[in-house]
Amino acid sequence: MSITAVIPVYGPTFASRKENLALIVEFGFEIKLLIVADSFEKEELAALTQMTSKKFRDITLISGHYGNPGSARNAGLESIDSEWVCFWDSDDMPNQKNVLQMIKCAEAEKFTLAKGRYLIDNADNNQVVQTKNKFVEDRSPAQHLLDPGLWRYAFSREIYKDIRFPPLRMGEDQDFLVQALLSKSPVYETTDIVYIYRVGHTSQLTREKTAFLDASKSLELLEDLLAEYKSDHVASSIILVSYLKQFFGAMKNSGFRNRRIFQKKHITVILTSLCSGALIKPITLILREKMKSK
Repeated sequence: MSITAVIPVYGPTFASRKENLALIVEFGFEIKLLIVADSFEKEELAALTQMTSKKFRDITLISGHYGNPGSARNAGLESIDSEWVCFWDSDDMPNQKNVLQMIKCAEAEKFTLAKGRYLIDNADNNQVVQTKNKFVEDRSPAQHLLDPGLWRYAFSREIYKDIRFPPLRMGEDQDFLVQALLSKSPVYETTDIVYIYRVGHTSQLTREKTAFLDASKSLELLEDLLAEYKSDHVASSIILVSYLKQFFGAMKNSGFRNRRIFQKKHITVILTSLCSGALIKPITLILREKMKSK
């Protein structure tokens, strides 16, 4: 069994993430690392090359000017042929031992998708929060999009070989997960903590308001999928849960300044889906999730 973790690193943020990335490199031996250096200066790339030149583990470094996490991850996907792949961020901390165990169990039980639990490490208040156990029923895969977290998933070659990320700074991770879930393959779930997700850091894209301008392009991709799967109620629910979360997430973070979000075509999708009844289940799922989190 071969596993590769694809980790994009954006050059201007490398200095603030160097120490954390070094820890990812040092701890764990059986998971291959493919680090994608995006828009690095010569000196920074030399430092990253030295860091990743570890003889005790399998690390590949590729570099280029990709401009967004989606394109950087796609470059990683084009460079691997592992049986499994996962996607980590350079400012977080995966539990590599538990990731490995999760994938081994998933493969033994013939699953092609795997998902674990995670911790949230908040730099703003120095608190670490443990997520709740929320197993998803096979008949309602849209629930996976309520708390997506691409980094806590692992994808078999059967799933990832035909999927790519849109070239975006925001929403590309959810779009990839939506496409994976549209395969309707059951997801192996474990209660083990496989990832520590860190929030509140100044270099994160979620703090860059301009990144939310890409939300409109992400919605366009989901609109195309919705048209393709319009007669499939389960698939439509998967797509629409992500659509609503991205629409309102962008509206919340960039407000009315992001006029692209309020384009007629996006509003039309919401109103049409509401009138047809297709939004009933997605809205119900999202509201239930909101009530449980209070």
